[in-house]
Formats: sequence, C-alpha cells, structure tokens
Amino acid sequence: MEEENNTTNEYLDGRVKIMWSINAIVLFFVVWLVASFTFVKLNIPFFGFDPSLSPVVIFAVLLLISLPYFAWIELEYKAFRYGLGKTEMRIRKGVIKTETYVIPYEKIQNINIERSFVERLLGIATLRIETAGSNVGESDIFLPGIGNYRELVELILGKVEQAKHALEKEEEFEREETKIIERLTAMISNIGNRISDMEEKLGRLQVEVEEMRKRHEREQMKPEVEEKMKEESIKKIPPKIKRAKKEGKKRGR
Repeated sequence: MEEENNTTNEYLDGRVKIMWSINAIVLFFVVWLVASFTFVKLNIPFFGFDPSLSPVVIFAVLLLISLPYFAWIELEYKAFRYGLGKTEMRIRKGVIKTETYVIPYEKIQNINIERSFVERLLGIATLRIETAGSNVGESDIFLPGIGNYRELVELILGKVEQAKHALEKEEEFEREETKIIERLTAMISNIGNRISDMEEKLGRLQVEVEEMRKRHEREQMKPEVEEKMKEESIKKIPPKIKRAKKEGKKRGR
C-alpha cells in the first residue's frame, strides 16, 4: 500500500485518442465499402431498400453504431493510467473491468518502442514491456500513446538497472550470510565434539580415581585384617597345644 501511494499517476498522451479514432474510422470505411460492394454487386436489398441505396443506408447504420464508440474512447482514455514507483511500475486500465499490472523493475527484461504509421504522424509510440516469463511474448505488456517515449524508456531502464544492482547486492549478502552460518555451524559442531571428548576423558579419570581410592582403602585395611586374621588363628589353636608350648618354654628355662 505504501508503494502504491508513492507511485506517480500519469495519463496517456491525449493524441492517443486521435489514433484510436482514426483506427475506428478506418475500420468503419472498410466495413462500409465491403458491405456496400456486396449488396450492390449481388443486387440484394438492405432492410427492404433498393440495392442502389444500400451504400447510403449502410453508412447511416454504421454511423449510428459507431457514435457510442467515440464516447467509449474518452472513457477508455480516462481509465488508462500508469505510474513509476520506487521498486515497481503500475499500469491500470479498463472501464467496466479494471485491470492493474504490477511490474517489479527487476522483472523487466527489455522495452521495445513500436510506432505505426499513424503513431509516427502523431508523434507518439507504443512501449512493449517484456517481463520475465516461461514463454516468449506471454508476459508482454503494452503501454500505448506515449509522447515522451524516449525519456520514459530511459527513466524506466535506469530504475531497472538500480533494482537489479540492489538485487545482486542482496543476493551477495545472502551468500555471505549463508557462509557465516555454515562456519558457525561447523564451529558449534567442533565445540560439541570437543565437549564430548572432554566428557569421555573426565569419565575415565573418575573411574581411575575411584579405583585408586578403592586400592588405597584396601591398603589401609590390610594390616588390620592381617592382625585380626592372626588373632583368629591363635584363638583357633587347641588348649593342649597351648599347654605343651607353655611347658616347653618352662623346661627350656
């Protein structure tokens, strides 16, 4: 919505109404000549009139049919507008059914200047704007009735160049951002691997410390155990052996 508010709103050159009128007049006379020749040559009455009067009657009928079209040309001219925004171009046309074309500048591939004989006489041109599409010609948009067509083409192409340059910078930034993210991911993965190695080493150290503690406790308990075992072994000697030992000691004295 902000872009739409910043877009200029321009009408077509007023001479385009003359071109549309000339096209209608040319079509009018072509149809009149063909119809008149057909009815006169084949001697066919036109709405009951004598075939010789067919050209006059046909002219009057075609004139009545064509008059509303000239009023339609004025409505079509007022409904047709175009504008250049900061990042896109807008074209709006249609009296009964309004159509709006939004063309980002980076999508514009080329602009062709097309001028018919009538347009050359009037000093105007039609711009054919080629946009990115899967098939050639399917995305062409026509902008008729442009008086300052050379200046307008240069202005649009300048905006196209700026938009594509900005797009290239944005893509370059995204590539650099992707590289930085990949490096950070690799660093985090490396740190995670190191932490896993440290945890594994710490686990082994804890096991070794536990084993050393147990060995130390066994070494401290060993004299006490031996003393207890000695006392228990002495207690287990029969009383007769003890007395014999005592008498032996007395005799030895």
